[in-house]
Amino acid sequence: MQIDIARYSKLISPKNTGHNEEKEEKLLERCPPGHEGTKLVDKPATIIDDSGTIITWYLPDALTETTQVHNV
Repeated sequence: MQIDIARYSKLISPKNTGHNEEKEEKLLERCPPGHEGTKLVDKPATIIDDSGTIITWYLPDALTETTQVHNV
């Protein structure tokens, strides 16, 4: 992904709700989306940023309902 997650994380806080239009516009100016449209991921994947930092993993069916209940 064409994003620097460390830089982006410094610009946001847990107080960001996505409902402050002015703040959201400024954030989009500083960190525009780094993709062309939405991509559907339907198989295991690792999403990394420009620096190689892992942003997330997608592991379909890795946690079954039974596993989730036992780990809560």
